[in-house]
Amino acid sequence: MGEYRRGGTTAHLRLRKSPGPSCSLVRDQPEGNEGFALLQSMLYHSQQITTHYWLTPLLAWLHRHPGKPSQHYAYLRHLDNHLLCAADERSLIERTRDFLDNPWHRNPLDCRLLEENLGTRFPHYWFYKMEFVLWYLKSPQMKEKDPRWDNFRMTAKNSVEHISPQTAQEVDSNTVSEEVLDTFGNLALVSRSINSEYGNKPFREKRERFRERNNTIPNN
Repeated sequence: MGEYRRGGTTAHLRLRKSPGPSCSLVRDQPEGNEGFALLQSMLYHSQQITTHYWLTPLLAWLHRHPGKPSQHYAYLRHLDNHLLCAADERSLIERTRDFLDNPWHRNPLDCRLLEENLGTRFPHYWFYKMEFVLWYLKSPQMKEKDPRWDNFRMTAKNSVEHISPQTAQEVDSNTVSEEVLDTFGNLALVSRSINSEYGNKPFREKRERFRERNNTIPNN
């Protein structure tokens, strides 16, 4: 499945099986597969270009089950969780093979990495994963409150920023302890330009700059 824009409208492509051995790409309206497209975008941005192994079992599933987009979405959520959040030390390419043999293969899920103090060494995948999970859980309620929620998109970000800075200034009264500094909760994935702009500025100043940039968060 792919995404393109035409006349200001975002459209999505999905695989449709034709009579016989051939297949074709057809255009869907985004309303029916918004989550499916967003999850693909999350996986695309969070993986290196040489490690998009998730595409192989997904395309195999689409080829064998050209059904409703909701079915594809459910499968991709399963694939994401059990391929990329699994307690399996084998290489990614080896793990991917399991889903070609059995699309609904299950692995024990493992999020213990998020408890470590890795600082800027945290894999970018987990930041994108958090964005998707928050969107997945909050989207129905937020769409009723704020129409801008419809414009939420995954974007390319490649720099891990410390929210409470590594080198705090004397005027910063919102610092965290050394034990918390490099934990996942004190980190955010941003563009390199934003990381450079925010640098070691105090937390309050970072927060105000973020509010000004997004103009979406109330002052409380």
